[in-house]
Amino acid sequence: MDDDEIRELFHKLDKDHNGSIDREEFILGLRELHLPTDPTIVQRFFEEADDNHDQQVSQEEFLHFMKHRRASLRQLFDQLDVNKDGVISEEEIGILLKSAGFKADKKHVMALLHTADHGRKNSLDFHEFSRFLSLLPSTGVQDLLSVWTRAVAIDIGEDFTLPPDHVNKDMHSIMLYLLAGGVAGMVSRTATSPLDRLKIIMQTAVDREPILKAFLRIYETEGVRGYWRGNLANVIKIFPESGIRFVSYETYKRYLFPEHDPIKLSAFEKLLAGGLAGATSQISIYPMEVIRARLAVSSPGTYSGIRDVFATTLRREGPAAFYKGLVPSLIGIFPYAAIDFAIYDALKKWYVERKKSQVKEKTDQGLSVWVLLSCGAVSSSIGQLASYPMDLVRRRLQIQGMKAHTGDGLALKALGPMGILRETIQKEGPLGLYRGMVPNLMKVVPSMAISYADRMSCFGTLSSSFRRVSLTTPEVSQIHKQRRIYFTERVCIPDVVAANIHPSSSITMTGHHHHHDHHHHHHDHHHHGHHENPLAVLEGHVRIRSAHGEYLSAREDGCVKQVSNRENWERWTPEHAGHGLYYLRSDHGKFLSARQDKTVSQVHQAEDWEKWYITPLEHGKFSLRSAHGHHLRAGDHHEHHHVNQADGHSVGAWEQWTIERA
Repeated sequence: MDDDEIRELFHKLDKDHNGSIDREEFILGLRELHLPTDPTIVQRFFEEADDNHDQQVSQEEFLHFMKHRRASLRQLFDQLDVNKDGVISEEEIGILLKSAGFKADKKHVMALLHTADHGRKNSLDFHEFSRFLSLLPSTGVQDLLSVWTRAVAIDIGEDFTLPPDHVNKDMHSIMLYLLAGGVAGMVSRTATSPLDRLKIIMQTAVDREPILKAFLRIYETEGVRGYWRGNLANVIKIFPESGIRFVSYETYKRYLFPEHDPIKLSAFEKLLAGGLAGATSQISIYPMEVIRARLAVSSPGTYSGIRDVFATTLRREGPAAFYKGLVPSLIGIFPYAAIDFAIYDALKKWYVERKKSQVKEKTDQGLSVWVLLSCGAVSSSIGQLASYPMDLVRRRLQIQGMKAHTGDGLALKALGPMGILRETIQKEGPLGLYRGMVPNLMKVVPSMAISYADRMSCFGTLSSSFRRVSLTTPEVSQIHKQRRIYFTERVCIPDVVAANIHPSSSITMTGHHHHHDHHHHHHDHHHHGHHENPLAVLEGHVRIRSAHGEYLSAREDGCVKQVSNRENWERWTPEHAGHGLYYLRSDHGKFLSARQDKTVSQVHQAEDWEKWYITPLEHGKFSLRSAHGHHLRAGDHHEHHHVNQADGHSVGAWEQWTIERA
């Protein structure tokens, strides 16, 4: 791209023509150009292009960034152009995919080629290559392939993306993602258990009872612990359910659409595979659903726990009792998912269009977290209206066969699904099918908010050898999109979502490392995977030694230097700052601070510029990256005692540090 083309692209991205591009405009521009809008891509663009860190990219900054990108893309292009004929051919892309461990059949190759080349030729010249990838801040072949393949997966007009369909899947990343989501789901379900139990009791009781009276009756008869009766069975099933759902989704995609390009499945095809995966996981864990329902509606003393429910039900009713209500449960999956998905996307698109027409209300983060959570809450609630009658039917089927003297006035009459529907409508009218709907709706927002917040917290805690990507709102959108594809239970809790994560992919909320450190950290992560956590050294006082063998020193005048001796001023205390970040506090009580002019100092107050990503490298080394995106650098031999922040985002010798216990 020449300078005129770069300026033309800038004006295309600058929607309000105010001379700068903010995050919302950049995301909209990526969508119009058929490019992925992953939060890491947006974050990296602004870290690299926004020189003055004002959350706006001016035309001058954009021109400078694009010229730098042009030079980087030329190096990439030359790497891919194996025979040096000036074009990247179909054969060369196939070789590249195979060498990187990606699928390399003809369909994959042509899909990638045609996404970048709108002329539908079988090769790419540098102009076409750079025009397509110039906005994507990838710096290496593996990184480029991750972004490129995700760009193919985006279907304009269907504003959702499933995880990328790469062959290689890092099981460590998948397990981390499922574990974080599982813990978040456990906290969310536990927090909303009182409302959930109230809903089940109202669904299955013969006589109507006011919500408040029913809620207080639980406390009067069972105490506070009664609100969590059956919750253990509810949380136990989270992990097997999510694992089965993940494996089933991948299997259904391969089985149902063997002739289709897996990275270009339509929304309907992915929805179908996801729905069947949800049904498969539901069948697998359904006995726990029955046990949970029976614990929730039983009187105190009826059962001693999960094992007692299982043994009693098996003895009295046989194995088939554990699948009562399964059919209406499966029937309810698809209408809920389709309506929820469609309304969520419609609300989000409406809001985006509204924001585009109201320049004065622009934000620097695109859609806010609360906007996306609100869209999810509204769409989930409407989706439940369609599927709730089936939920009521399955609950009443699940408790059939329990002894009549449980004391709860349960509807124990043996009826089939249609019989329950007819009897409910005859006795209570159509609104009877929605008994218990109010407490169910009451838990939608807290369930989503708690699960979302806890998931973010879990990633910061569990991913000590992973890098936390700065959160942007497209990431929240991805949570909602995946929640709809993988169909958690019809209570709209974004519990565990199956992740199809490639080691280089930045589509997920965490990765092995931050996006600027792909090539330096990739192999080292696996090296540490089976050993002691390298970040364990950060517990307590530490000394930080440069490649010169000198120690990071906090001077009394507020400066930071390197010194050869080890005294009190060379001792630092790492403190967790959340989301995988750390503060580094000196013995003066001041915090290591990365200033905007790339100097390093100490300050009394710990804010954003005092937060550091500390990443394990090879051979026991670490990199320290500031909130500006620059790495802590030890001065070379000409500036021996100087410490600052490095230009660019690579990790060289002077950006590697040894951290040892003090």
